Amino acid sequence: MVLQRNWSSMPTFYRDCMEVKGDGSYRFEHSGVSMQEPESHQIHAGKFSEDEMKQLLAILDDPALESLTTPQLGANGLTVGSDVDTFWLAINRGNHPQTLFFDSTSSSGKKFSSERLPSLYRTTAMKPLLSWYKQFGKRKDDIDKTATPACKFQVRYGR
Repeated sequence: MVLQRNWSSMPTFYRDCMEVKGDGSYRFEHSGVSMQEPESHQIHAGKFSEDEMKQLLAILDDPALESLTTPQLGANGLTVGSDVDTFWLAINRGNHPQTLFFDSTSSSGKKFSSERLPSLYRTTAMKPLLSWYKQFGKRKDDIDKTATPACKFQVRYGR
C-alpha cells in the first residue's frame, strides 16, 4: 500500500507519504514547507507486528474498499493551487494496483483543481482506513532521526 496526502494551511503546505510493504515494513514521512521557513520532516520507519499487519490487511481486504473506484487525476492534479487537500491511495491487488483519489477537505471550500473528487470523509468504505491512518500518525516510538526524506514536494503557488 502507498498513500499520499497533500494539504495546505497557508502559508504552509504539508505532505504525508506512506509505504507499507507485504512483509510489514513501513516508512511514513510527514513534511511541511512554508514560504518563510525551511522544509521540515518527521520520518517514521519500522515493521508492524503480526497483529498490526493483520489489522491493516483486514481493512484493505474489506469488500466495500476493494470495489471502490474514483476518477483519476491529471498529471498535476495533486498539488495545484494554494487551497489543496487531496488524498491518494494505491493498494496492490494481485497483478494490478487499485488507485483511489479523494478530496480530503472536511468542509466544502473552493478548489483550484478542475477535477471533481469524492470526499474522503463522506466515503463510507474509506472510514476504517482513515481512522487507522489518523492513529498511525500519532506514533512517536518509531521516529528515525537519521533518515533522509524520499517524498519530494512539488508545490506550485497559484494556478
